[in-house]
Amino acid sequence: MKRGNPGQWARWGALMLGVLPLMAFAEQAIGVLQYRTGPYAALGTKVAGGLEDYLTLLNLRDGGVNGQPVKLLSCETGYRMDRVDVCARQLQARGATVLNVPSSGAMLMLDAWSEQQRMPLLMTGGFTPEPGKLATTSYQFALGPDAAAEAEAMWRTLAQAQVLRGKTVVDLYLDSDYARAALPVLDGLARQAEARLIHLPVSPPGEEQQDAWGQIGRLKPAGMLLRGWDRMTPVALGKAVESGLPMSRIIGSSWSGLEEAVQPVAPQAKGYTSVSLVAEGQRFPVIEDIKRVVYGQGQGRMLQRQDLGSVAYNRGVMQGIILAEALRGGQSRFGVRSLDGRQWAWSLSHLNLSPARLQALGAEGIMLPLQTRCQDRRGSTQLFLQRWDGRRWQPLPEKAGLAPSPAAESTSCHEGA
Repeated sequence: MKRGNPGQWARWGALMLGVLPLMAFAEQAIGVLQYRTGPYAALGTKVAGGLEDYLTLLNLRDGGVNGQPVKLLSCETGYRMDRVDVCARQLQARGATVLNVPSSGAMLMLDAWSEQQRMPLLMTGGFTPEPGKLATTSYQFALGPDAAAEAEAMWRTLAQAQVLRGKTVVDLYLDSDYARAALPVLDGLARQAEARLIHLPVSPPGEEQQDAWGQIGRLKPAGMLLRGWDRMTPVALGKAVESGLPMSRIIGSSWSGLEEAVQPVAPQAKGYTSVSLVAEGQRFPVIEDIKRVVYGQGQGRMLQRQDLGSVAYNRGVMQGIILAEALRGGQSRFGVRSLDGRQWAWSLSHLNLSPARLQALGAEGIMLPLQTRCQDRRGSTQLFLQRWDGRRWQPLPEKAGLAPSPAAESTSCHEGA
C-alpha cells in the first residue's frame, strides 16, 4: 500500500489542528424579531441597535462568548402581529434556537408553537394575562417587572411623595392588554390607601386625549399615573402643562420614560418622574467600550452617535447582556457549543446577573441585578427611578419595586441535553 510522505502528513496535521477549534466553536445563532420600520420605528431602531452593538462588541473584542462567535439573525416585523409567526418560522429555519421577541402580544401568539418546537422566547417586561402562566410555560421568559409590578412601583412612588388617603388619583393609560393587566392591582392598592382611583383609558395610538383631560380638569387630582406608549406620552405631558397639573405629581411608566416622550415639551416637563428598566447615559464602561471598539471600527448600527446611551438604546444593550450571559451559563453546563432550545431554556432559568457580575461586565448601574430560577422566571421586579431636569434624565438614588432574592441552586427544570 502506498504511503504519503512525512511532509505531506505534517501539512495535513497542521491543517486539521487549525480546523478543529473552528468546529468546536461553531457560531451560536440568536434570532431577534425587530421593528425598525412601522409606527414605532424610532423606538425599535434604538432597541435593536443597542442589542446588536453589544453582541458585535463581544465578537470584536472577545471573539464572542468564551471564544464562540455570536451570529445575530434578525427579521423585521414592523411591529405588526401578522409578521410575528412568519418571522419566528423564518428565523428557526435559518438556525436560531432562541428568539428575542418585542412584545407580550408576540409572546402570546407564539405560545403553543414555542412549546411544540422547544423554542425559548425572551423579552424584558411584559405581562402575564393568566395567573401563574410563566410558572407552567416552559419556553417563555418575560424577565424583569411585568405590567402589574411596574404599576405597583409607580403607585408606591407616588404614595411616598404624599399621603393619598381621601385624595383622587388618575390612572391615564393606553388602552391595551398590557395596561389593563395592571388594573386589579392598582384598584387593590387604592383601597388599601383609602384613595379614589379613576382609570382613564386612551384609545391607540394615544394622541386623542381631549375627553380624558376634560375629566382630569374637573377632578383636579392629587396625582397621576401615566402609562403611555410612543405618541401618547408627549401629548399627555403637553396637556398637563396646559392644564396646570404640576409635573411633580405625575409618575410615568418605563415606556413613558423615554427621551422621545419628554423632548417635545422638554423645558416644561422639568420635575416629571418615571420608572425605568435601565439607566440613561454613556458614562458606563460597557457603552464606552462599544464606542471605542464597535464604532471605532465603523461597525455600529446607530446613524446618530448621540443615540448611544439613550434609554431605548440601553434597553437593547441590556437585552444583549441577558442573552450573552445566558449563553455563557449554558456553556458552563453543556460545553462551548451551539445550544439547543432545551439548553437555552435551562440557561434562562439559571441566570445570575449579580452586582459583582454586572461590575465585571462594565454594566454596573446601567441595569439592575437579575437572578432567575425555576420558581422565579422574572428574576426581579426592581426598577430605576429617574427625573427629567429639563434637558435629560437624572437618576434618583432610590429604587422602586423589590430587588431579586439570592438565586437558589435548582435542577428541577430544563435539565437540557
